[in-house]
Amino acid sequence: MMKKTRIFAGLAALLLCFQTGIRLNANAVTLAPTEEEIQNASEIEIDITVKSGDLNLNDKIDILDVITLNKAILGKENLNFAQFLAADVNKDSKIDAADSLMIMKMIVGLTI
Repeated sequence: MMKKTRIFAGLAALLLCFQTGIRLNANAVTLAPTEEEIQNASEIEIDITVKSGDLNLNDKIDILDVITLNKAILGKENLNFAQFLAADVNKDSKIDAADSLMIMKMIVGLTI
C-alpha cells in the first residue's frame, strides 16, 4: 500500500527539505534550496509517496525495515519524514510496537 501525503506551509516544507536533502521550488524537485529560495518561501506544496512498511525506501519490505523501526522506537535511530510515513503502518500518527508487528506480518504474508 502506498501512502501519499501533501504538505502545505513553508516551514514544514523547509524542514522536510533539510531532512531529506530535496530541493523544492514551484515547478520541480531537485537538490538543495538556495538561501534566496528559503527566504522567499511562504507556501510550498509537496507530494510524498511511500510504500507502507518500507522504511529504508528501497521498494521492498524486509527484516531490515523492522530493525530500522525498532531502533527508532528505542531512540537509537532517527527517521526522516518519509521514513516516518512508511513506519506508521496502522496510520495512528505514531510509531510503536504495533507498527513493527504489522510489518513483520507483511513480511511473512499474513493479512494486516
